[in-house]
Formats: sequence, C-alpha cells, structure tokens
Amino acid sequence: SAVQTVTKMKVGCLLAGVMSGAGGALLLFRLASLTAKCCSTDPTKHSLFSAVLAKKPPGDDSDRDYCDQLHRHMLLRRTGVRLCGVLITFELVVTAGMRTCVYIPMAVSVIASFLKGGYS
Repeated sequence: SAVQTVTKMKVGCLLAGVMSGAGGALLLFRLASLTAKCCSTDPTKHSLFSAVLAKKPPGDDSDRDYCDQLHRHMLLRRTGVRLCGVLITFELVVTAGMRTCVYIPMAVSVIASFLKGGYS
C-alpha cells in the first residue's frame, strides 16, 4: 500500500543519510591518522614531530640555530593534512561524523515531508 511505501522510503532515506555520514567520517579518519603521524608529540609513537624532538642537537652553532628554528616552527604550526586550511584531526572527524549522521537524515526527512505535501 501507499503508506508502507512512504514508510519504507523514509527508512531508506534515513539509512542512506547515516551511511553517507559514516562513510565520510571513515574517509576523514584515514586523513586524521596521517595528521597524527605528523604531529604526535608522544615519544612512543613513530611521528615526524617526535623524531625531530628526539634528534640530538648538533655541535655546530649554525646547525644548532637551524634545529632551534625547526623546533620552534613545529611547536607553533602543527603539521598534517589540511583541507581548505583546516587541520584534519581525530576530534574533527568525530564531530563531523556525529553531525552528519544526525543532520543529513533530519534534512532528508524534512525535505521528504515538504515534497509529500506538508510537514507531519
């Protein structure tokens, strides 16, 4: 019947919205793991930043100045994957994933109700 078709359509749209939000979050998760490999300060992790900090400073003054500048630069500017100037971190991925898994299905259901002929 028509009521069952509309209900199945709503459920399908909601599932599609949640799956697309989760899929986008999974793709961003891979980028966030690359960012973690660049800027993690944990000495037990194999990251670019921890490798720079672990390197022994050279004896030459000009090389030591260069190392100090490199340390300062890495402390002030986090390295990693950036999209449109935004650093992709695990916190960003979780926030974006939760929002898209909630907002996309909500938007789809509102649009579907307007197309159906009224808000129910």
